[in-house]
Amino acid sequence: MWRVPGMAVWLFAAPSLAAQWSVGGEVGMLRFWGTAVDTTTSQDPASTRPSPSTSYALRVQRRFGALGVGIGILYSRMGVGAENGAVAVEEKGLVKLYEIAPEVSLLVATPGPGGALRVHAGPVFDRWSPIGGKDMRRVGARAAVALEWLLGGRWIGTLQGGAAVSASVLRAEDLPAEFAPRATWRRGLSAGISLRL
Repeated sequence: MWRVPGMAVWLFAAPSLAAQWSVGGEVGMLRFWGTAVDTTTSQDPASTRPSPSTSYALRVQRRFGALGVGIGILYSRMGVGAENGAVAVEEKGLVKLYEIAPEVSLLVATPGPGGALRVHAGPVFDRWSPIGGKDMRRVGARAAVALEWLLGGRWIGTLQGGAAVSASVLRAEDLPAEFAPRATWRRGLSAGISLRL
């Protein structure tokens, strides 16, 4: 697995920093584009990419006023699809995605009592595990916007939308000769609930 950078460990562990902890869970939807494209035709080329999937994430955060640090752990299982303008084919349940995503956040607005609009950014460390195949590790970047609101007591609701990019999650040797790898882009939308500790 991936190692968490030393600075992130220090920020989470430093006892002298007055801060607010929270831990929560999220359920979301991922959609992908890019990944690989047919280079033999210029008109309506076929492309292949991971299929849309449901994601499950656990997120731990620590806030220092308007600034924050956090780490998310995400899991999703998906198929692989190929399509052009006329036909789409998908084989389901081929790949599992495990992701570790350290991040920094910044409060940009407070829409209403107890509300918060934050931007998040950071690297992503992905392990793609094809069923019956060899694991692939990719490093990428992610940015997101999150709207938070108080649900009552220490409970907080969250709606988050973002995008991530990494090198292609398909290897050239796993593709037909006419296909070339491209960067894999991902957008996601999730809803969750967290508890302030």
